[in-house]
Amino acid sequence: MSITSSRENPFFSIILPTFNVDKYIARCINSCLEQEFSDFEIIVVDDCGNDQSIEIADAFKARDSRVRVLYNQCNKGTFLARKMGVEAARGKYIVFLDPDDCLKSRALNRLHEQVNTHSADIVFFGVEIFPEQPLTSLKRSLPADCFQPNTILKSVFCDTSNASWGTPGKMYSRSLATSAFQKLSFIEERLTFAEDVLYLFTAVAYANSCTRVNEPLYLYFKNLESITETKNHNDASKLYAQIELVKVHLHKVSTDRELIQKNGSALKKSLSKITKELTSNAELMKRFTTDPKNGKNLYFSSVFNSLLARASIKDAIRLGLYLCTLGKLKF
Repeated sequence: MSITSSRENPFFSIILPTFNVDKYIARCINSCLEQEFSDFEIIVVDDCGNDQSIEIADAFKARDSRVRVLYNQCNKGTFLARKMGVEAARGKYIVFLDPDDCLKSRALNRLHEQVNTHSADIVFFGVEIFPEQPLTSLKRSLPADCFQPNTILKSVFCDTSNASWGTPGKMYSRSLATSAFQKLSFIEERLTFAEDVLYLFTAVAYANSCTRVNEPLYLYFKNLESITETKNHNDASKLYAQIELVKVHLHKVSTDRELIQKNGSALKKSLSKITKELTSNAELMKRFTTDPKNGKNLYFSSVFNSLLARASIKDAIRLGLYLCTLGKLKF
């Protein structure tokens, strides 16, 4: 039996940029369809993979009209796929969801309650990570409620320790999501890595208010074989290049007169912190690889350079354990 949406303009648009996730996408879509709050649409953006992901999404679309599928002609990358989803969205609020992750069944209900109590441009909420990694994962913090436009950027990027700058755990008003992508309309390249902090930086710089739900509503399934843990120097180099490109785009956004006028010195302070973090992450990408020129293991130099870019207890522990075990323990 076909299920129809209760309204032409749903409260939420859940956007799934989809590329080679046929092992997980059914789990993801089911987590949305099983929400306690039912006034939403799911927008699956086909980023032209080579598996059965879109066929699975099409089957859900045939059964439930809340599922929409947007078809690309070629692979454009995560950033442009999300942009395409936002441009087609009809909801009042946008939730980005990666198709290998899930939402808890109460997620939309809690987010709806929050914005009814505190109307805001951005809602931050908790993320639960699977599998748990208590020894290597830092506990993430959420920015405090903030309703003064010129203080939000500082609050999110400078005043919140161990904040997550990735896609999970953020909801945007559609008007803000649209404005942020318009500000980034100069980007045409395929971006698939670190693009989330570029978007968050731009959206937060535009935002007039933010609030939080201090409860894990997003289920993030960590891929232990992820490219971010790569032992291949060529793959690490590609990720490094993506980070460098994102840093260039971040600098361009930071010179925007409108955003400078709105945020003042917080724009440069936030950019500086983000740049240090990205530089550190870029160095860590290489830590499991060897230099292709001389075959030298890059673990020590990569972690050391990461530590120089951004003071980190975790990197200090990495170096200490590596030295104490004569190079046997790496994480």
